[in-house]
Amino acid sequence: MTLFLVYIILIIACLVACTTNRQYLLATYRYFQILFIAVLLFELSGLAIEREYNNVIDHFYQPLEFILITLIYKNILRNKVLNRYWLVIVPLFLITSFYLSIFIEGLHMPNTYSFLLGSTIIVLYALIYVYELYANPPEHSSLFTNPYFWINTGNLFFYCGTFFQMGLSAYIARDNETLAKELSIIIKLLNYALYSLYLIGFLCKKIFL
Repeated sequence: MTLFLVYIILIIACLVACTTNRQYLLATYRYFQILFIAVLLFELSGLAIEREYNNVIDHFYQPLEFILITLIYKNILRNKVLNRYWLVIVPLFLITSFYLSIFIEGLHMPNTYSFLLGSTIIVLYALIYVYELYANPPEHSSLFTNPYFWINTGNLFFYCGTFFQMGLSAYIARDNETLAKELSIIIKLLNYALYSLYLIGFLCKKIFL
């Protein structure tokens, strides 16, 4: 419970930091605010309801998370394909996600397939951003003072890590469900890393100047 409290405080700190430093985030700060509020509601609801129903909420939370992260990258990437086709990418993901949730996995089971699909696309966004930084590095400022450098790094580590962890856990759960549950500690550690890097990103202008 103590670690969970630290986790919740970390998310709240991210919400406060992105709000108070919104001048460095331009239009994306609103998407971050919605994302952190949604994460808080989802995590806190897990304390009050049974895991079976928590899975149902997760089937609706994951598409919302994907939409918000897509909108964030739409605002920070120069890539013309994403800017032109995000209105195609998002509906296709939503249709696929809801199909998997209702007809393949079931709402009362973990939404592994749609999460893996969303993670793959988000990792692609993150890699495009890394390429753009490599192709056009900042000339008059440090990467350490770029909020999106930290945010993108967090996304890259988190979604790469959870992609392999969830895929591995789903495979192991067929023979050893106890071990699969124990591996969930990896996702918890990745969550701490993700929101810690987000927090550094929101505060980096003050930390590294």
